[in-house]
Amino acid sequence: MEWSVNAIKDGHAEKQHHIGAAYEKGLGVPQSDFESFKWYLKSTDQGFAEAQERVACAFDDGRGVPEDGPRAFEWYLKAAEQGDEEAQRSVALWYGSGTSVTQSREMSIEWFLTLAKKDNDWAAQVALGDLYKAGREVHQDYQAAMNWYFKAAEQGHTRAQYNLGLLCRQGLVDIPQDHSKAFEWFLKAALQGYAEAQAEVSQAYTNGAGVPKDNIKAMEWSIKAAENGH
Repeated sequence: MEWSVNAIKDGHAEKQHHIGAAYEKGLGVPQSDFESFKWYLKSTDQGFAEAQERVACAFDDGRGVPEDGPRAFEWYLKAAEQGDEEAQRSVALWYGSGTSVTQSREMSIEWFLTLAKKDNDWAAQVALGDLYKAGREVHQDYQAAMNWYFKAAEQGHTRAQYNLGLLCRQGLVDIPQDHSKAFEWFLKAALQGYAEAQAEVSQAYTNGAGVPKDNIKAMEWSIKAAENGH
């Protein structure tokens, strides 16, 4: 395997990472978690962030190496500090849940903010919306929650669209009640198959909330919601 020998001689982190990926997926070589981990680890010697994230995943899942949550977090953090987005997401989630690290909502928010601001990451935006809406480790701020949900909703995220509908319908602090706007957001999510939003659309047609009453459409949306498990 001349390409692997050259990767060793060159100390080329990206080549070593590609070899690790080939072994992980069985592309051109027999699939081997052990060999995959070995090559990813070689790549980390040069500080290659993507390889650090894969080493973290290996420790996280016990692939090619014994499962070790604390070591997984250490590697996720190394990769996250170099800007690897998958690692940043993992670090944010692990700090939030206290998985293999002392729980810190503050650090969780900090990493979610890094993701949300840098790359318009919808998952981070929704997580921040949830935190501000619930007031968990941050001052409860419905407007901030709405702003973060809006960023994700504009990217087509159904739960963010649904949550915007709820905030508009409820009319909480600093957010005027607006049934028409609530219906618009519910409908966006409903058209993508989000069952809870479909049920809200049905109720809106039943009650004439933000849209003219229409019992036929109400029944149609109620059936759709039921078919999707609501």
